[in-house]
Amino acid sequence: WLKHFPDPAPPIPWPRATDVLEGPAGEAMSITIKQLSEECGSYTERQWTEDAEHLVNTSGGKWNLDQMLVPSATPQLVLKWGDHSYCGRISVPGGCRADLYLHYDWTGHHRTVRGPVEDEDLWDFHVRASAFRLSRS
Repeated sequence: WLKHFPDPAPPIPWPRATDVLEGPAGEAMSITIKQLSEECGSYTERQWTEDAEHLVNTSGGKWNLDQMLVPSATPQLVLKWGDHSYCGRISVPGGCRADLYLHYDWTGHHRTVRGPVEDEDLWDFHVRASAFRLSRS
């Protein structure tokens, strides 16, 4: 009776954590999170950029705004306004996704952004992303 059922499809290979995320011509890819386009306040830097492979393969891909330091900036937490989230845009390369959370402990899933996207608008005054889980899509 089993001969009436088709053979199962072969498993789809999943990228390993050691696979390298590379763009065209072997370029390293990065993820950038920026402030709102209005650019208020006295910030010396207005974005945080990091290597996509590093973000995906470190800390289970989990990052919150308190970890996104820009050492050359004043203040160093450029994606916060005091204690509040001040991130308004995200760029994610192809092959990656960003799950956005409302709370610093990665609870309250808000939305998912799949790359490739450049300067995807995240801003909602009443619903602000404070943590991210970055992974391969």
